[in-house]
Parts: sequence; C-alpha cells; structure tokens
Amino acid sequence: NWRVDKTRGGTYDYQEVIVRGTARVVEGIEHFKAMIDDLSRLIEPQYAEVGGGPVWQISDATPGYIERLVPHITQFVIDIEHCEMISKLHQQFPEEDRRSVAEHLMKCNRDESRAIAKKIRQTL
Repeated sequence: NWRVDKTRGGTYDYQEVIVRGTARVVEGIEHFKAMIDDLSRLIEPQYAEVGGGPVWQISDATPGYIERLVPHITQFVIDIEHCEMISKLHQQFPEEDRRSVAEHLMKCNRDESRAIAKKIRQTL
C-alpha cells in the first residue's frame, strides 16, 4: 500500500484499450508480406541498438522461406466497430497519494510500471 493514509487499501493503476469488431480471414502472400514489413518497420527500430543491424524486412528472407511459412499461418484482420479507452491513474485520490504511488512505481524495474508513474505525474 503506497497511499499516504495506510488505513485505506491499495488499488491498481492502468490504461487499456478495448477494441470490438469482426475478424475475417485474409488469404494471399502479398497481404502477408505487407503485414510483416509494416510490423517490422513499427517494432524493429525499438531494438536496433541491441541488434546492430538494419530493420528486417521480407526482402531479407532467403528464397522460398516466406512461401513455406504462409500455408501454416492464418492471417486475419479485424474491422473495428467500437474502440474504448480506459485510464485509471488514481484520478479521484488526493494529490499526496498520487505522488506517493508515482514515486513508488518509478522505483520498479518494469518499464510498464515507470510508464504508468509518468502518466500519473502528468495529472498532478
């Protein structure tokens, strides 16, 4: 319990996105290649400093590699019909509690915990 008033119970802070929609299967190697290249451009740069190489893309694969994978992968897209964002960051709690919780979360080893701490601090 990181609240100032220790007689009050602790609680969790989080942010989430709830997406509802209709999933549909997509066939074809071209869609797969585009999806992998899009994901690589989005995710791989975050780890570039560790890998020491350029962002991987489909064209880096050996001939036939992608063609062998595609029959074993079910590709799908979701047509989003509803998107809901929830943010619970101690908003209704006294400022002292929010500061205390943020300070404790900043000491955690998890990046996710420190990210929530930063979000709480933005509300102060």
